[in-house]
Amino acid sequence: MLKKSFCIAVALTAILSLQSCEWHHRSGASADEELEFCSAVFEDSAEIVDAHVLQSLRADFPVNEDTSRLCENIVAWLCDEVAQRSCPDFSDEWPDRFVDQAAMEAAVREGEASFAENYVTYYGQLGLQHMAEELEHEAGEGFSGGYENNLSIELVENGKAYLTYILHHYIYLGGAHGGTTVMGTTFRKSDGRKLDWSLFDQGKRAEISEKLKLALMTYFTKATGTSVDSDSAFYDLLLLSDDPLTPGNDLEFGLPLPAQAPWLTSSGLVFMYGEYEIAPYSFGHPYCIIPVDEMLPLMTAEGRQWMKDLNLEHTESAGQAPVYGDPL
Repeated sequence: MLKKSFCIAVALTAILSLQSCEWHHRSGASADEELEFCSAVFEDSAEIVDAHVLQSLRADFPVNEDTSRLCENIVAWLCDEVAQRSCPDFSDEWPDRFVDQAAMEAAVREGEASFAENYVTYYGQLGLQHMAEELEHEAGEGFSGGYENNLSIELVENGKAYLTYILHHYIYLGGAHGGTTVMGTTFRKSDGRKLDWSLFDQGKRAEISEKLKLALMTYFTKATGTSVDSDSAFYDLLLLSDDPLTPGNDLEFGLPLPAQAPWLTSSGLVFMYGEYEIAPYSFGHPYCIIPVDEMLPLMTAEGRQWMKDLNLEHTESAGQAPVYGDPL
């Protein structure tokens, strides 16, 4: 059992490591004066025998004195991601919530930045203690490495009609390498809705798949240093089955769509796959950026209206424009 003195030390260092909320404006193509954001940060570590555990959480919270749907949706999403990713899921006992979620979210919406800090600090401390307890058990059996949990949820684009976050989550629990999640999330400012796959015409899935395949050839050409310009060269790099005798094989409907929804940047729509989702670990997170106007014919009527409302019928050229947290 973890000694009480360590638990107390974690609580004290969590309080001492709390950083003041960093206020800032972030903008994409143009400045936006409607929303202010606060970077709430928690960083701390602990030594357990010959092992160590590191915890780092950072999230950009909107701090507005209103109850708009946009603010509500962003705060709810941020709170959920911070809570769920603050600690590895060592067992089914990791609870979803330890605080009055409604009160916490309401306080953040009302402009009390200290609550954003307290929320991130609370889960940072709780996750650190939980990892330390697990690591103490492992250290007792000779493990001398360490655990690391690093989460960053950063606002990267804040335009007139939409904003986009990038979530970067790295976790290491021993072994050859850690695991990384990179994902973007776009919110429409008019109503707070998130961009998701429902805005794309699933009846045109094969066409969407073909569009992604052609764009991803550029990614794999860069990753391998050799030309990947044919179907055979492309699919030889992937971890997907193309056995026609196997029901539900991976390539039955063409290249599978990414599990995570695309997101918007000033360069276009970003489509990204996770580690091991379609390719070996060495290829990171395969992704491509496709101009909005190229994807419009493959979207639903609602999706096309989305882009029109956001004044994004046209974006810059496709290719390997910089992506925040570019895996390559």
